Amino acid sequence: ILLLNRMDTNALAVLCKELERTLSPDYTVRKSAEDFLYKNETQPGYSRLLLAVLSSSQIDENIKLAASITFKNFVKRNWKLDSDTDRISSEDREFVKSEVVSVMSTSPSKVQKQFGEAVSIIGLEDFPQNWPNLMPDMIAQFRSGNFSVINGILQTAHSLFRKYRYETKSEKLWTEIKHVLVTFAIPFTELFVEVHNAAMNCPVDNLGLLTDTYKCLLLIAKIFYSLNYQDIPEEFEDRLAIWMPTFWQLLEVKQPSLDTTSDEEAGILEQLKSQICDNITTYATLYDEEFGKYLPQFVTSVWQLLVSTDLKPKYDNLVSFAMQFITSVSEKAPFKGLFEEEKVLRSICEQVVIVNIQFRPSDEELFEMNPEEYIRRDIEGSDVDTRRRSACDLVKGLCKFFEAEVTGIFSQYVSVMIGEYTADESKWKSKDAAVYLVTCLAAKTSTRDKGTTQTRELVNVVDFFHNVVSKDIADTTRLDHLPVLRADALKYIITFRNHLPKDVIIQALPAIVAHLGAKDSQVVHSYAAICLEKLLLLKTPEGTTLVTAADLQPLSAAIISGLCAIFQESGSEENEYAMKCLMRTCSLLQGSVLPYMAQLIELLTKKLNDIIANPKNPHFIHYLFETLAICTKAYCSVGGSNTVAHFEAVFLPLFEQILTKDILELLPYMFQTLTLMMEMNKGQAPEFYMSLFPFLLRAELWDRQGNIPAVIGLLRAYIRNCTSAVCEGESVKNLLGIFQRLVNSKANDHLAFKLMNSLVESLPYVALEQYMPLIFQLIFQRMSKSKTTKLVKSTLVFFGLFAGKVGAQHLVNLIDGLQAGMFGMVVDSLILKESQKITGSIDKKIYSVGLIKILTDCPVFWTKYNNKWTSVLEALIAMFELPEEKGPVEGSNDHFADIEDLSGYQNAYCQLMFGVPLNTDPFAGQVPNTKVYLAQCLQKFSLQAQEVASLISGISPQTQEYLKSYYKTANIAF
Repeated sequence: ILLLNRMDTNALAVLCKELERTLSPDYTVRKSAEDFLYKNETQPGYSRLLLAVLSSSQIDENIKLAASITFKNFVKRNWKLDSDTDRISSEDREFVKSEVVSVMSTSPSKVQKQFGEAVSIIGLEDFPQNWPNLMPDMIAQFRSGNFSVINGILQTAHSLFRKYRYETKSEKLWTEIKHVLVTFAIPFTELFVEVHNAAMNCPVDNLGLLTDTYKCLLLIAKIFYSLNYQDIPEEFEDRLAIWMPTFWQLLEVKQPSLDTTSDEEAGILEQLKSQICDNITTYATLYDEEFGKYLPQFVTSVWQLLVSTDLKPKYDNLVSFAMQFITSVSEKAPFKGLFEEEKVLRSICEQVVIVNIQFRPSDEELFEMNPEEYIRRDIEGSDVDTRRRSACDLVKGLCKFFEAEVTGIFSQYVSVMIGEYTADESKWKSKDAAVYLVTCLAAKTSTRDKGTTQTRELVNVVDFFHNVVSKDIADTTRLDHLPVLRADALKYIITFRNHLPKDVIIQALPAIVAHLGAKDSQVVHSYAAICLEKLLLLKTPEGTTLVTAADLQPLSAAIISGLCAIFQESGSEENEYAMKCLMRTCSLLQGSVLPYMAQLIELLTKKLNDIIANPKNPHFIHYLFETLAICTKAYCSVGGSNTVAHFEAVFLPLFEQILTKDILELLPYMFQTLTLMMEMNKGQAPEFYMSLFPFLLRAELWDRQGNIPAVIGLLRAYIRNCTSAVCEGESVKNLLGIFQRLVNSKANDHLAFKLMNSLVESLPYVALEQYMPLIFQLIFQRMSKSKTTKLVKSTLVFFGLFAGKVGAQHLVNLIDGLQAGMFGMVVDSLILKESQKITGSIDKKIYSVGLIKILTDCPVFWTKYNNKWTSVLEALIAMFELPEEKGPVEGSNDHFADIEDLSGYQNAYCQLMFGVPLNTDPFAGQVPNTKVYLAQCLQKFSLQAQEVASLISGISPQTQEYLKSYYKTANIAF
């Protein structure tokens, strides 16, 4: 029952109750509340009720936090207009925008953070054109004198403007930024001066006011960064004499009353100084000419800050940003004179770099007590700026102009530190620092995907591995002895994997595999899994795997057993690195994984049960289903229908649970896996599939964007494999209803055409014929409203398939049936202008076959549009010969595919690279070579129409040469 369709106290009470239930630790209670809210979010006034909760002073803060998260998700799903249907009324949209400033200015900080994300989404769609009052409303509040309110306003501005940090430069972006600067920059600068003066003059015993003013200064510094990221605006360049001296004063400020008592949590002043360092780093990097006269005083202040700040974790961000500033200065040729003296270089190396690469007690605690966070910071390059990473960047920055000098200074330290460890094993932290320092020195350039791509000539990474690093993993009898050094050794291999010879890698494999069994260290067995997975991705110059299945075969039992054992360790029950390594191992071994299939099936079913009970780690879930997809293909491709039936008997009951419980995170993966199983099942589809089919046609399933790509894939599998069942009853009509829904969606129109292509390819045309005029009408209606490149490409490929499968004559007659002479307009506006945009070998082939049919097997085109025949032929040959526009590549079942490569990755849907079958060629066997096919069809057609020869003689000489080569390949006289 939907209760939230009116604005009254009862509806508000119901909403608060359901919001509170979303906080329940009981999954069933939580899921029930989430479903209730989801079903009600399209009710008029729903957003107003959420804002009423957020605005009320009588409602518990935890419920407000739940309301802010619910509002954020509501905006994510519904604010962007993707089709003709608007799920939010125009009145509710305007009400939300009118209340945003008020809600942000009065909300607690936790609520502001969640609500701010919603504001960002709304701003992305509506600001500034459809939200003209936002800037004036915010600026008006600057004059309120209430720093708590101003803080909320600044949080709103920060939420809106931070997108400028990562958006690609464009005319639209510049226009928006200019609009902001013209209206906002001067009042913003005046506010900065006002708040700074208030902070400087605030009594130290008025902690509330002092904190509010410094919170405002922090947000001002963040907004300054966003507004100056793309380019230095004249509105700020003209006022640098205000901003820079004030930033410098704030760097110098000491305010003990704002210090936190915790060693871990940074205070507001440390956060402010960190952001100022980030701001001046941007200016030193991008705007050195304008910033030059302020540089010396900032260098002095930042240097003093670095040498006077202790090693407590709460200062990590501050020290990291300060080092980044020194790094940016060291890399600029105009400033290199600041570092030329040896004593300056030595001072930086000793007092900053060496100090900040040490393995601190807090690092050791993180290694042991919070291994997931340690891994995220150390090896993944997370957004948390660590001292070590910033110190490493500083080393690289200094090496730009002083490589020999810096290498000489650090070489002395490396020798001393390794000597300390050799003499006394308890001084393992010295060796850890030495290995880290050598890694910093040796890695000249690197990427996240490939590790180090270029090393420095002065450091021999192979010799250092043999002489120093390899010893730390050589002893596999004491896997839990000195775990940090073992992790360092594995990380060294990961970092320099592209520079270690194959024989060194193969020799190291047994030790790496053995470290999967490091039971007492989650970091070590995770690093072993990461290391092995990265090594399996290495390529030879020919593009094949460096480590082959034959190389891995002797270790395969140990690898699979070791990886399976990791999931039994406390803290690693959902170890995403181990699951990713298992995925990659199975991908490389393929059929050789069959002896371990029972072990793998047992693991996969257990883990599926676990995530059905509590889905919490998106990457683990993704790699689990990728592994399941690989195992499905490996197992089912060798054993026929019996093995498919065995897999279905094991996994379909689990999938039924996912459906019954409606687990949103798992449904898209389940649909993709079912697609694969149905494709592998060459016999009669089990009853489960047939009972599921009506469910797939239900409208509510299509309300969730994450389901759509996966369900389309599954429906296409039904159409290919259960054709007779699809033709029964109202199924075709319902499928065409889905096409109608999706073709009007900018996000999903390409999926509509995938569905339609499958119907045309697999079903008898008699099942579709009565609906085709409406289908074509829908396509052209959508084209008239929004002619996007994606829509054009999808439409042309569909026309090509229709002409190739049903007949070109049918295609021309259908289009002309909508409007006299309309196919001529299609030729002029689509075929002649847009053919070059078709990408992908199969799509180009489908489209080419269709055009060939139009040219040579379509009497109505020949008689009615004879004057366009030569132009279409030239467009076809141009598509064959000219470079095609680059487009995204569909899933390819590629061993080297990685989730980071997936441009379409979203929380709601992630394509299984090993699960989605390749696009099939509907003309496989019929048309091996489209150029030869064109020559053959033209030769045959010329026997029926003598004018063809003269028309061909009228095309350009270059095009004739191309056509001659096709004839020659086809062994036909031109």
